[in-house]
Amino acid sequence: MRHKKILIFDEGRFAKVCNALLQLDGYVPEHIVQVQELKKLANFKNFDLIITSYPYGVDVLDRLKNKDIPVVVLSDCVDNDLLNCLKKIKTSFCMIKPVDFSKFSKIIKTIMTKKMERALGYEIL
Repeated sequence: MRHKKILIFDEGRFAKVCNALLQLDGYVPEHIVQVQELKKLANFKNFDLIITSYPYGVDVLDRLKNKDIPVVVLSDCVDNDLLNCLKKIKTSFCMIKPVDFSKFSKIIKTIMTKKMERALGYEIL
């Protein structure tokens, strides 16, 4: 079985927190990418999950339009611009900050084990 890959694209401090939370659940993100490193990624096809925040990760969200890669987006609020970004991604989840770490852990596990019982689209958690 292929090792599942997670990309974290966020500010350094939160990327470290997210990395620590994922490791508690047994996941080891392959990459924690900063803005200057984003251009090095030709595509995101090698990843099973992408975690970013809004508006920090808007470039990532734009590049994921119509790709079949689940995305977890963390945001301070929900607005029309964010909803428009989420609608263009086949499977996305938006969590409002402050993040409920239990919910975060649960959704990551659901995505990584491919046990989602919902239609494609976006969901606000």
